[in-house]
Amino acid sequence: MSIMIASHPHLVAVLLLACACGTCAQFANRIVKISLSGGDCDGSSGENHYGMSGWKWIGNQLTGWGWELAGQLALDSDRRDASSAFAAFHASDPDCRNNNHFLLSPVANGNYKIIQQGGDCDGRSDENHYGMTGWELAGQLALDSDKRDASSAFAAFHAPDPDCRNNNHYRLTPVANGRYKITQQGGDCDGRSDENHYGMTGWELAGQLALDSDKRDANSAFAAFHAVGSDCRNNNYFIIQTVSGKTDYRQTLISARQAQNPACRFEGTYSSEDEHTQIVTFDGMHFHVNQGEFYVDSDNVIHDMNGTTGTFQPNCNVINWSNGGTWIRQQSTFLGLASAQVYSIMQMVV
Repeated sequence: MSIMIASHPHLVAVLLLACACGTCAQFANRIVKISLSGGDCDGSSGENHYGMSGWKWIGNQLTGWGWELAGQLALDSDRRDASSAFAAFHASDPDCRNNNHFLLSPVANGNYKIIQQGGDCDGRSDENHYGMTGWELAGQLALDSDKRDASSAFAAFHAPDPDCRNNNHYRLTPVANGRYKITQQGGDCDGRSDENHYGMTGWELAGQLALDSDKRDANSAFAAFHAVGSDCRNNNYFIIQTVSGKTDYRQTLISARQAQNPACRFEGTYSSEDEHTQIVTFDGMHFHVNQGEFYVDSDNVIHDMNGTTGTFQPNCNVINWSNGGTWIRQQSTFLGLASAQVYSIMQMVV
């Protein structure tokens, strides 16, 4: 059975992939939207979509619709702490939605990370990433505010951790009609002394409005992970749509810039103002400097996890930091950047 779902103009496809192995390699490094599409209780007396998903006729096509996963910091209730924000399902916006695109990044055992990658409003005047590009979906019970009830916990997006993150790996399990369950499957810290699953392995992502704490506002509800019980679960099925014309922010992008504003490669060895040597490496995901972690945005501004920013001087050999620091490249291969050449740079779009 083929299911079509109403989409934004630059969404061109719905992934309808049958995966006998229980997860889908075809999702690897896809940028997607994740929308509610019913749940285990469908067709039973306990079915309840809470007005968050359903079906409608568009012409002669029965079309599914559902609230979309997104991460925002527009309301005070969105903030979990300084480096994380609660995830929520939002009703479709007739105009556009921010922060409802996600990179599915493959990890071990056929699982994925779900990483913020902008949204439908990208490129418009109302674009707002809330500084969350690259933040990862995770389920934890580290704070009192994480707990929804005895058998569920609110989901949140977390800034990348320079050490490791717990509970940020997910299995995509196919169910009926091209839909998927999203279940907790451990995280980056697995196998280390700081591994902590909070007893949540196998818990399923779902969107509900059964508790007062579920409601975010009139058109959105906080997302949560639920333990698997003897009864059926509502609103734990999802349709995953590919987003066309968008590039994985981790990839090395080719950037043609004017000679006076070239793209600068961050990797290299630098001398800082305190006479220390700073060695910058790139692992395909994040830049690492000694024990710290950084990313570079589309304006070539460097960010660390504490909010400090750095900008290159035009020659790409000197970085001026917002805290007054200065780094000078020790071995420059970029002296030719005064000419109009094309250089590659990893960019995180924020």
